[in-house]
Amino acid sequence: MNIKNEDMYVMNNNSGSLTFQLETDTGEAFFETGDKIYVTVKRSATDIIPVISKIVTAFIDGQIIVNFTLAEISAIPVGTYVYDVVWVTPYGDVLSIFPSAKYGDILPKFIVRQGVTDFGQQNN
Repeated sequence: MNIKNEDMYVMNNNSGSLTFQLETDTGEAFFETGDKIYVTVKRSATDIIPVISKIVTAFIDGQIIVNFTLAEISAIPVGTYVYDVVWVTPYGDVLSIFPSAKYGDILPKFIVRQGVTDFGQQNN
């Protein structure tokens, strides 16, 4: 799983995790107790039901770690989706992390690629 220009790539038969961190100009981590990070993947921005929805509430050294299980990724058909990452503070502030202002109104893509190995068909 990797990110390039905010687009996220994953193979359909893999698990994975993303780790990222926001810092102040002095290097201090942004996240504190009570913060929530919402990660949502949908076929299109207007879909009501997401294909993946995660909420992260625990931060390790100020880092966000989002884990995607094999079952979650395998359940998504190969294709291109959109995603966002939103930070909600305990004070009610809502801030978009992805997409960033750098890309304007363009939603980043969550791209599921076809894997080669079929773990159910392996011969010893």
